[in-house]
Amino acid sequence: KRNKSNEKSSYDEIVLTVNGKIRAGFDLSKVKDNDIKVNGDTISIKLPSPEILDVISNPSDYSIFEESGDWQHDEIAAIQSRGTKKMLNNAYKHNILEKANNNGKERITNLLTAFGFKVVNVTLSEVPVVEIIEEEQTLVEEIIPETLQPADSVLVDSI
Repeated sequence: KRNKSNEKSSYDEIVLTVNGKIRAGFDLSKVKDNDIKVNGDTISIKLPSPEILDVISNPSDYSIFEESGDWQHDEIAAIQSRGTKKMLNNAYKHNILEKANNNGKERITNLLTAFGFKVVNVTLSEVPVVEIIEEEQTLVEEIIPETLQPADSVLVDSI
């Protein structure tokens, strides 16, 4: 909502959802030669810290449920951009990097076992601490029903 004037009855409203996908995992190009040790059928590997690899939110991922008033394209685009940032903050709040670290260890272990290694030792780097930045208040007022909660699960692509 935004108030076009000081009158309480003079609001423009837009209700939209932002859907998308956030992929987190390891940038394996950051693995150095000394991070991998092979001794017969045993391999030890130290993985780099997990990171956000992609934030994908296409125009088709937005749904407008209600629109009243005069909204300019650049205003809607700004709200959609805020929605994408909120999606990323939500992923951080749901520990996406920690989940990527754990899932990645399992997937790398399975991959190296499939290559024929009998013993696979995977060492994980620390998950970076991400400061979630709360947005400043603007003319746009967000109304989120108390019953609406963020997704309980976050899709994690680890490799």
